[in-house]
Amino acid sequence: MKDFRAVSLAFLLIAVTFAVFSPCLQNSFVNWDDDIYVTQNVSIRALSWQQAKKIFTSFSSGNYQPLTILSYAIEYRYFKLSPLPYHATNIILHIFNSLLVFWLFCLILKKRDVSFAVALLFAIHPMHVESVAWVSGRKDVLYSLFFLAAIISYCYFKKRPGKTGFYYFSILLFLFSLTAKAMALTLPFALLLLDYFSQRRLNKAAIIEKIPFFVFSVVFGAIAVIALYSGGAARQEPSLNLLKQLEVASHGIVFYLGKLIFPIRLSCMYPYAEMGRGLVFLLVLLASFVSMSIFVPARHRKTATFGAGFFLLTLLPALQFLPAGDIVVADRYTYIPYLGIFFILSVGYFRLCANAAKLPVFIRRLLAIAAFCVVAAYGVSAWSRCHVWRDPVSLWTDAVKKYPNVSTAHFNLGALHLERGDDEKALGYIQRALELSFRWDCYLLLGNIFLKRNDYGQALAFYGKAGALRPEEARVYNNIGLVYYKKGRDYWGRAVDSFDKAIRLDPGSYATFYNLGLVYEEMGDRDGALRNFDKAFELGPGSLGPLLHTAYLYLEGGHIGKALEAFERIVEMRPSDPEVYSAIGRVLFGLNYRGEAEVFFEKAKGL
Repeated sequence: MKDFRAVSLAFLLIAVTFAVFSPCLQNSFVNWDDDIYVTQNVSIRALSWQQAKKIFTSFSSGNYQPLTILSYAIEYRYFKLSPLPYHATNIILHIFNSLLVFWLFCLILKKRDVSFAVALLFAIHPMHVESVAWVSGRKDVLYSLFFLAAIISYCYFKKRPGKTGFYYFSILLFLFSLTAKAMALTLPFALLLLDYFSQRRLNKAAIIEKIPFFVFSVVFGAIAVIALYSGGAARQEPSLNLLKQLEVASHGIVFYLGKLIFPIRLSCMYPYAEMGRGLVFLLVLLASFVSMSIFVPARHRKTATFGAGFFLLTLLPALQFLPAGDIVVADRYTYIPYLGIFFILSVGYFRLCANAAKLPVFIRRLLAIAAFCVVAAYGVSAWSRCHVWRDPVSLWTDAVKKYPNVSTAHFNLGALHLERGDDEKALGYIQRALELSFRWDCYLLLGNIFLKRNDYGQALAFYGKAGALRPEEARVYNNIGLVYYKKGRDYWGRAVDSFDKAIRLDPGSYATFYNLGLVYEEMGDRDGALRNFDKAFELGPGSLGPLLHTAYLYLEGGHIGKALEAFERIVEMRPSDPEVYSAIGRVLFGLNYRGEAEVFFEKAKGL
């Protein structure tokens, strides 16, 4: 009967979670990291052992998250850029995580009702929408899957210390979690808290068995720091003294606790706040916690200590002791840490209900109604929040409406309108972003607008300002190279110099090698062009451009066999894509291979 109840609760959890997050299945990609991770990420466009090795031995935009990138590559292999499968995967992972939370707390508490309450709060809390509704939130739901599974495996090892398979499996799962997102490095602290809660003595054996976990945490923590600085994602602060760090961290803690209870005015981006206030509020919270611990019976202190410790320790990497990007607080950082507070609230609620058993019936009903209202409010709020992530316009309009002084929201709206061809709207948003924050990337986009208008002088002026603010940014020199390339033959030498500088700054840039190949092709340097197109294809093995130009150059030089090899590789990559056959037809037609071109045009029509 107990097993039937657990299974029933699990199915209820699945149904509720899917109902809340089902609007995400209608959502598209957004222009906030989805382009970097998926839509413009050439590294996911080929799935092979060689490409997988490359993914696991390189950084991506200041992060080391190879398992996450590999998951995108698998999806791209079968679904290309259809957003539905990417969103469906996130929802499925979140459902699995909710079930793992239920399983984990059943093991810890041996109380199904309390465990279900923790899992339900985890499943439907509005602060968790960002990690699920955002395709680039994959790293959170994926690392959490292995993080929770690793703790569960460790729990089984503790039950049966002789079964070392559970112990080694826990380490393996931890490694998977670390390769999805470095925030998993807090898992050893979670294991220590688990030992404390189960009243296990901190003896020599307990310490030794944690050593591999801490070693991997240190190693992957170091890799994360190296990736952060190598990708230029580290935020440069004018002052990083201890007081400032405590102010930023305390603001984060108070912010997350406030949003847990009152998840209102949620946004994908929040403004900087008065950090000193956070420190004051945190001191008040700590004083309250200490006072409560004095009056709370000793048998209940363990619950509060475990929950608060889990929240704070798993949140530690997100408290900006190492500043990253332009984010101080974000909804996604709470995905695992909130479990500690959900645990305290759920245990506290059921203890309150137990103590209320002797009270009048209407009070007990009032408690049940209150719990239902909270859950319903969270569920409806999360469901509504999923719709905000429908598309980039909806997302950034929501952010600007709630927090009009957030520069990044204006910037991304500007970038979106520029991509859609509405230069005037783009210009307005970018200028507003620049007023709010002195950003190098605003100058980069302004340069792009004037490059598009063929106003090369203005474009170079704005790129120069971007380079002055961010001299190590390869994209600036790539775009300067594009200006000189478009200016014509007399400036192609300068274009080559600019592209070379961009490559020195970012040797893994597909776009720069491709652009350099185009310049050499125009200059008549066939060997230089082929060399750079080969490198571009190596960096972006699923991209058609380099292979099409390679085939064109071989045909132009009379190397028919090599040209056919290039065409065959293109067709192998996308055998059912009519655009592939049309592109090949255009290349052949341009070189007067009209009969051969007609064959490919007909094939394209047939598809």
